[in-house]
Amino acid sequence: MKSIKSWSDITVGQLIAIKKLDLEHKSNTLATQSQLIKLLYGADAENMQFDEYMGKAMEISEAFSTPLKGEYKPQVELCGKVYKAVPIENFTTREFTDFDALARENNDNNLPLLLALIYRSDDEQTDKDKYAESVKEKSKLFADNMDAVTAVGAVSFFTNALLQYLRTTLLSSEKARMMMESDPKMKELMRMLQATTSFCGRGGWKASA
Repeated sequence: MKSIKSWSDITVGQLIAIKKLDLEHKSNTLATQSQLIKLLYGADAENMQFDEYMGKAMEISEAFSTPLKGEYKPQVELCGKVYKAVPIENFTTREFTDFDALARENNDNNLPLLLALIYRSDDEQTDKDKYAESVKEKSKLFADNMDAVTAVGAVSFFTNALLQYLRTTLLSSEKARMMMESDPKMKELMRMLQATTSFCGRGGWKASA
């Protein structure tokens, strides 16, 4: 049975499941710990010897005792294949708008989809007719295999990069600045951009102990 020493020992999918458990059982510590043990170790906590149960519960509590902080990696290896982060300026319009929309939702379930947009393998072919299917398939790979620390770091980094890119683009010309001042819709867009926060930059969180 594997050990859980830190946030980097859990996958993106497990992170999402943990946050759901944390919300559902935040007033029931025993229920939360039992579900966490099953989720992280694949073990039935109810049929464990109590000393083993307490050992796993203590290990989980220690591993998640500090807030999750991401670490951005421009290149990762999953299942024997290398994936590299795509610069924001190299996104297609569809990828750009999809990333923006998904990040704005601030929904943890979107994390694998955002990662599928951020990273590409060198031999990856872009087929516009199978775009949605391809992103969904890649998202499962990231959910099952990427560690939570790297995932949070990548999405936080790219969300902030997107915001900066949009701000720079909108304010890079006199015409854009004039539009910002005269067009209510443009003013609202900038207001939304300024209000946008990092997808995972909420000061960190802890699983229930």
